[in-house]
Amino acid sequence: MVMVTKSLVRVLQVAGIAVTVSVTSLAVAPQAHAALLYTSSASFTKQPTDLEPSNPDLKLTLSKYKPSAKETVNKVVVTLESEIESSGSVTNNSPRTRNFTVVSKLGEFTVSPNAGAPSTLASFNLFSASPELVSQAFTLKKGETGNFGTFVKSDKNSQTFENNSDIQQFLGVGNFSFSPSALVNATFTGSGNNNFQINTLASVKLTVDYYGEQIVSNPPRVPEASTTLGIIGLASAAFVSKKLGAWQKSVG
Repeated sequence: MVMVTKSLVRVLQVAGIAVTVSVTSLAVAPQAHAALLYTSSASFTKQPTDLEPSNPDLKLTLSKYKPSAKETVNKVVVTLESEIESSGSVTNNSPRTRNFTVVSKLGEFTVSPNAGAPSTLASFNLFSASPELVSQAFTLKKGETGNFGTFVKSDKNSQTFENNSDIQQFLGVGNFSFSPSALVNATFTGSGNNNFQINTLASVKLTVDYYGEQIVSNPPRVPEASTTLGIIGLASAAFVSKKLGAWQKSVG
């Protein structure tokens, strides 16, 4: 690549033209590109509430990340996506037509970091703005069954870290984990002679994304033929012009 540059410069120098050929047209320096460097996730699906944090099957374990020598992590985002499904039925076993009401609310739904997790992490408090899952009224005749649901509620929260001291807690080799805790409270009004059933299932997905920059080495670029020939043509024309001028002076 350097030889190509020198040869072009030499042609121009022979022609008596002071021109510099930029080497940037021949080689491109490595560049830093913003990118998603790594993702780790964990989840569980349709687990019956209440959720007990001591249950090892519900532990959500994520991986730390060890960047290469060509990578720099400048942002970490931890995202929690959750969904609750509620459904059920009530059967009137009374000999008379009766009214029934079913209400189900979340008493608690948190996903908290366990011991050993980065200290900068906080607990996720889900559905706190809208804890009601079911509110359904029925008028049922003797022996009649009323079904409700499936009602689905979803929530999504994230924690973003861009301070270097916080980011360093997520880097290296190893894991960190979270555990959920959820309580669902249901109330029922109506005849004392009934068959009442409610099912509440929870699904959670936890993800950590590591963002940063990668140093990418671009392959060298050879100047296009049209560019090279144009430079050589310019040099050739200048060379001929210079020689012709010298000959005219000698004849004169």
